[in-house]
Amino acid sequence: MIVKPVPCLQDNYAYLLLDQASKKAAVVDPVEPDNVFKALESYPDYTLSMILTTHHHYDHAGGNAKLLSKLSVPCYGGSNQVKAVTNVIKANETIRLGNIQIRALATAGHTMDHICYFAQENDDHAVFTGDW
Repeated sequence: MIVKPVPCLQDNYAYLLLDQASKKAAVVDPVEPDNVFKALESYPDYTLSMILTTHHHYDHAGGNAKLLSKLSVPCYGGSNQVKAVTNVIKANETIRLGNIQIRALATAGHTMDHICYFAQENDDHAVFTGDW
């Protein structure tokens, strides 16, 4: 599992989550899709396979629609308030990115529909929290 921070806006980040076995990639909070595509150039064998959105604020979900205009991938989020969401994910629901298991953690507080994503592959793990 590789986690690659992608600088966005002036003080924010999106993240690439890369599964080395399947060569699949997910992006977390892709507010600036052009920055995401540029970061993916360092991983030419990987295919962007999903979007994980922590919450509906623009500085996290603002790039979803633009990204989806170029790709046909699922876009996960905690409610239909998330711009361009295609799959509303519920607490403790799990999805897979190749060998990486990703569990949704409902973390209402910053927003009522806030989701953190816990990614795990064997002993490697990461949590994507958005503004939490």
